[in-house]
Amino acid sequence: MLEALRAADEIAWRYFLLAFHSGMRTGELLGLDWSATTERPCLVVGQTRVRRRVKAHTKTGDQRRIMLPPVAWDMLASNPTRFRKSFVFLTPIGHPFLDADWLMDKWRAAHTAAKIRRRTMPYPWRHTYVSLALAAGASMVWVSKQTGDDISTLERHYARWVEGRLDADAAELAKVYR
Repeated sequence: MLEALRAADEIAWRYFLLAFHSGMRTGELLGLDWSATTERPCLVVGQTRVRRRVKAHTKTGDQRRIMLPPVAWDMLASNPTRFRKSFVFLTPIGHPFLDADWLMDKWRAAHTAAKIRRRTMPYPWRHTYVSLALAAGASMVWVSKQTGDDISTLERHYARWVEGRLDADAAELAKVYR
């Protein structure tokens, strides 16, 4: 899917690559500026773009540090906007994105080109990120810090991804009591 997007549009590919590897919300991605990238391997997310305006806080009001894998850092390091003291993602004519409409049009077109059914729920990249992290064994505490969601929200929406780990967790606990 991301390769179909890359073939269609480099800007949209960069945006969604970071989305899938960070679990960030749309507004956080649109409001991301280069000052957030100074603490490698983490992004420091402290602002968002809501209703076309930048807000000096995230949805939850908290600044958070998001650990990124090398593939996301490599993309950022090669992003043409890196030399500007501006937003990470800019339109083809060099302006900040005020909303995600253009990017979502590219997203839908990439689904069609890749012949993949498009999920209609909001944030499919965010859900993929959380599901993969939990299925890989990341703790809910870590995932909640990465995404800015509280643990009860994660439990309500993603419990099925943790249930497969219950036997492994029980085996670890059994080692403690030996």
